[in-house]
Amino acid sequence: MNEQLQKEFDSCYQAIKKVLDDREEYVLLCRNGFPNGNIKTLEEIGEELGLTRERVRQIESDASKASSKLSRLTIYFQLLRLQDHLASKIYKVKDKDEAIEKGNYYISFEQCLKLVPSFNFYRLIALATGFRTSITVNFKYKVIPLKKEFADEIIILDSLLKNVGIAISKEKYEQSDESIRLAINEAYHLSPKGFYIRNKTNKRDVIGYIIDNYFANGYHISNTDDFEKFKECFENEFGFEYEITQREISVALDNGNYCLINKGTYLNPNKCPVIPEELLSEIVIFIRESSGTLFYETIYETFKDRLNELGINNWFFLKGVLDNQCKGLYKARKANLSVDDSSTYKDPIAEYLDQHNGEVTIEEFREEFPGLKDYMFYFRKYVKAKK
Repeated sequence: MNEQLQKEFDSCYQAIKKVLDDREEYVLLCRNGFPNGNIKTLEEIGEELGLTRERVRQIESDASKASSKLSRLTIYFQLLRLQDHLASKIYKVKDKDEAIEKGNYYISFEQCLKLVPSFNFYRLIALATGFRTSITVNFKYKVIPLKKEFADEIIILDSLLKNVGIAISKEKYEQSDESIRLAINEAYHLSPKGFYIRNKTNKRDVIGYIIDNYFANGYHISNTDDFEKFKECFENEFGFEYEITQREISVALDNGNYCLINKGTYLNPNKCPVIPEELLSEIVIFIRESSGTLFYETIYETFKDRLNELGINNWFFLKGVLDNQCKGLYKARKANLSVDDSSTYKDPIAEYLDQHNGEVTIEEFREEFPGLKDYMFYFRKYVKAKK
């Protein structure tokens, strides 16, 4: 316990008590959510005290104006000083302004009670709100905003959950500050697997969360080591084993529009490079000027040096980035794309061989399809000869 803070709380509470009788104090407490955040109506308080609604309203109004301006000003500055002292102790800063600069907008009741374990603490902050001192508290999430502009409940909720992520284990939930637990109860639900997951999210989102946070270089969908690492990371993150298959992860990445960065390896598109407008325009023109079907490997080899400067170092990566940036401009397939309106796929190499009656040399093939492997030429020649 911090004895100096305790004295300041008690002093501030007694200053308010000097200008309030017990009934006025009770009305203000009930109207400001003391002790559990449930704000009572004038009718409810009237029934408890045997008074009319209008009489309760008058008591609340009189109590809020009870002190002289000097008394209210004195109490206001006492509360401001308390905020500074609490912020400095909790966040290890000079005052509340420095705490705000570092992204800490609230003091939770639980943090306060660790320093000042007094029941009067709850009474004081409820009365401070009703006393029109411009100091605000929120009993729903049990926090004291360090400035009035942070008193909006949506802002409070977002701030309390900023470090929680898409899901949280039950163990981490139970270890969290009470204010964060109250926020989690509002915005998350307990899954059948025993962890808290943000409302309106699904298995695909959870899979993406693990991959985004633990696979900086991408996830390989058929790599056993990556799969075992995924399960290990999930267990470390949420505190239990997750029953999932490699196929489920693969489908989630595909449906989640993850970017292909190498054969079988996927990465969040937000972490991938973006092809600048000038280069992208050149690539699109190159695609549109091609006849029929065009291999991604051909595009990669044509613009290789400039793509490498962006960190795009293979044609799979190019496909992933290009397909993401050029949706709807062409029909994307596994290894090639087409800009014509035909829905029937035609093998461009086979077509080329047919046009020349199979009389094509390997040198001519390399010139026509830069970047493609020689075996693709010999394989097509073999198939044509078999026919």
